[in-house]
Amino acid sequence: MKQQRHRIRMIARLLFCAFLVLSAAMIWPLTRDLGNLQSLFTPPAQTAAPEENLPSRNADLEAVVPEAFRNGGDSGMGGAAVIVQYMTGEVVAMVSLPENPDAESAVNAVTDVLFPLGTLEAQLELPAGVFPEGFAFSDMAAASPEYPSLAPLHLCMITAAAANGGEMPQPRMLREKAAETVLTLDADTVGRLRLRMQDSVQGTGNAAAAAVSTMDIRGLSGVAHAADGTPLSWFTGYSAQQDLPYALCVLVKGVPENDSGAAAGARIAHELFTWLRNHPE
Repeated sequence: MKQQRHRIRMIARLLFCAFLVLSAAMIWPLTRDLGNLQSLFTPPAQTAAPEENLPSRNADLEAVVPEAFRNGGDSGMGGAAVIVQYMTGEVVAMVSLPENPDAESAVNAVTDVLFPLGTLEAQLELPAGVFPEGFAFSDMAAASPEYPSLAPLHLCMITAAAANGGEMPQPRMLREKAAETVLTLDADTVGRLRLRMQDSVQGTGNAAAAAVSTMDIRGLSGVAHAADGTPLSWFTGYSAQQDLPYALCVLVKGVPENDSGAAAGARIAHELFTWLRNHPE
């Protein structure tokens, strides 16, 4: 009798184990299917946008431009400033003053409005036909230049080409890894521009106001008059350091017609280059 009860308990245990095994075998596919079903309703994780799709403009730097205009001269001066990374063509800052709430108007003031170069024309000494017929920057709907009148962006890109061994990159508003060359300056023009820019900032003229300690700044300054007679101060220049590959152009309107007014663009450039030195990427 005792042996019979033992057999019954053993059989019951075996049946219970078999029940557990069969239950697990039946439940496993169901849980797997439920997991797959849940994945259909789970939103995919948000991935960061590729770096090359991010805007190139630096809001912090653009916020500094009005302060640079105040520090560089009369707070009532208007004008424009544009800064580009001269190896890639990325537009780092593009500001017009007085500030316009219409963003399109602010960009147009830098890209489309042409201003006479005045005394800068002889310093640049660009060869005839440097701009191809109908030349414009397609990314920004810029007006074709009518040299010797240029938009601030055009002058900045000429400086970028001089800094970049003669190759002018396509200016762009998004970060991209590959630069597209839209214009190439000849070696003689590049060598002449670089030497004149270096001598100007290291000399005693108006361009010397752009110099920044611990930086190799090169550039040219000039004065002109707009069509309505408004006196203008220009400065265009670049950092010759590979770790700070920036070119910029500053145009100041309504400057006093004296040495201080003529150097206003260079003083503002000094403020902007200093900010770039102190805020490396």
